[in-house]
Amino acid sequence: MFVEQVAFWDEEAQKFLGGIMIDKKHIICGECGGVLTVGEDVQAENVKPYDDWADISDSIMGDELPQ
Repeated sequence: MFVEQVAFWDEEAQKFLGGIMIDKKHIICGECGGVLTVGEDVQAENVKPYDDWADISDSIMGDELPQ
């Protein structure tokens, strides 16, 4: 399985959003958690991979595990 962090153009929001691309086919949106299909929901030329993986654990979990 191929996985990488990406920025992708959101046509509705008119801005780039962050997400995780899986197998160059689907993107899990970092803003809403929805799954987008590359080539249908997002054009492939509007997907920009990150060179390094950004650690987002603190943003998601904070200092405590969920109850």
